[in-house]
Amino acid sequence: MPNRPTGARNGRWNNGRMISSHGYVLVRVGKDHPLGNSRAVAYEHHVVWAAAGRRLPNADEILHHKDENRTNNSLSNLVLMTRKEHAELHAKARRRKRDGTFAKEIAA
Repeated sequence: MPNRPTGARNGRWNNGRMISSHGYVLVRVGKDHPLGNSRAVAYEHHVVWAAAGRRLPNADEILHHKDENRTNNSLSNLVLMTRKEHAELHAKARRRKRDGTFAKEIAA
């Protein structure tokens, strides 16, 4: 038996949907589903992407949420990019302070 409640007994579970510890939506897909893991769940953004006939990311790619909201899994909010492009995109965003102003760039 697992150390934490699973499925409907877990406090983050909501009618077959759950928020992962990283903030992504997990959906129950069944153990036979190609995207399902050993707990029969899959990331919703992968399910949405695949259902639209798009190929899933390979090891060097990632599905990025354009609005940075990991629970907004509409197809129009998802874009496939390389991990390098994704890292560069987020590196630029980190230069911005939480209040929206830009931090001073450190001269190399």
